[in-house]
Amino acid sequence: MRTIGTPSTQARKLNAIASGALPNGDPVVVNSDGTVSVVGGVSVTQALGSAVDFETGTTEHTQIAYDAANDKVVITFQEGGRGQAIVGTVSGTSISFGTPVIWDGGTQSDTISPISYDTASEKVVIAYRNANDGGRGYARVGTVSGTTISFGTPARFESGTCLPNASVYDTGSGKVIIAYRKQSDSFRGYAVTATVSGTSVSFGTPVKFSSGNSGVYTSMAYDPVSNKTAIVWTDADYTTQLRYRVATVSGTSISYGTVGNVHTFSAAPTHSAVTFDTVNNKFVAVFRDLDNSNYGSAVLGTISGTGMTWDATPTVFNSGNSEYMKMTFDSNAGKVVIFFRDGSNSDLQKIVVGEVSGSAISFGSLVSLATTAFDQSLVFDSTSNVVVLAYRDLGDGSDGTSNVFQNAYTSTNLTAESYIGLASNGYPDTAGATIDVQGAINDRQSGLTAGQAYYVQTDGTLTTTAGDPSVFAGTAISATKMIVKG
Repeated sequence: MRTIGTPSTQARKLNAIASGALPNGDPVVVNSDGTVSVVGGVSVTQALGSAVDFETGTTEHTQIAYDAANDKVVITFQEGGRGQAIVGTVSGTSISFGTPVIWDGGTQSDTISPISYDTASEKVVIAYRNANDGGRGYARVGTVSGTTISFGTPARFESGTCLPNASVYDTGSGKVIIAYRKQSDSFRGYAVTATVSGTSVSFGTPVKFSSGNSGVYTSMAYDPVSNKTAIVWTDADYTTQLRYRVATVSGTSISYGTVGNVHTFSAAPTHSAVTFDTVNNKFVAVFRDLDNSNYGSAVLGTISGTGMTWDATPTVFNSGNSEYMKMTFDSNAGKVVIFFRDGSNSDLQKIVVGEVSGSAISFGSLVSLATTAFDQSLVFDSTSNVVVLAYRDLGDGSDGTSNVFQNAYTSTNLTAESYIGLASNGYPDTAGATIDVQGAINDRQSGLTAGQAYYVQTDGTLTTTAGDPSVFAGTAISATKMIVKG
């Protein structure tokens, strides 16, 4: 008789080369090169990279998006009234840039040109006010190749004069949502869907979301759980309120729930932003709280149907006059990053990191860029797991400037598939090692309870409670012995 595989009378063992020391009896993972390592985490500390100019001269209205397919950031800006874009490449906490490309040669002064990344088409979409066509609303599709970008034909989404101020990608519908102030309709807020096909873009019918002057500081965030978008804006005709509305896309159409208040103020909130925490499934809105000495404050929100609930009590992230806030969510660290100007501290540009836990949010210490800035924007680079900042550096001749910000986090080599067993002895780095794999009995444990199932944690410990990811280590048969993977 010929036996295929390991006979039942033979101990289940794997011989491999150790990558790093393997302590006796510890959980082990297999690496992509076939070596084995002990389960554990690697701690990354918070860091701010050096400032890098992407454009010299007065650079206005910077906006930024991350192109995940090409692992590049795209920054749009205005210089000399011309709309331009530039491609950035992140390496660690450094960034380098290609050459700026003009996407609109008309007068773009004093208007925002929001940019979003369409994951389905792997393109970026820039919305803008076309001064060459009476200030009407247009958009263009951008395609990144290497360190440069090219653009398709401009297409018009609004026949009236308008001022685009925000955009977001709706992954559920595969549409970009563009928000803008319709100047020819008393600056009321509108939104429209954009569909990318190749290098072209087409639009649904614009739908009004604000019956009053929507103000400059409109922002949007998409919730992939509910497949809905929260629009947050300053309603200049209701000077005590920061407003919100939930938008739902169906086909090329957009509809809204009722208008509600994020928070009520004693005067108009002129600086606000919103993002979505995909780890805790919460919206985070930040604003200058005029009821509390202009302090920078935050509240958490949740979509329910076509409405929202928001915390009644804001949490302060800066005990000073906080202005021109922008924010993003770092899904790797599970934290929000707020980029703002501290008007109570020489107008210095600051970063602060917030972390949601349940129905509360807490903040770390402020990080200063040691310069004053304007027109700031930021985005999370999900490949390098860093946040990229872009802004007009008022302390350096209004040059277009960028930094890379690294959040502190702990990574782990443990996945649901990588765990293979327990070290049958202790082994030094690069030594041949024997691993007890599925079905083997490892007798190098201590303190176990017979009959209990044990799970591997991300730090390499064994507990009776499943972690995240849930990795079953095996079943204890005595205080010192475990059947590997049961």
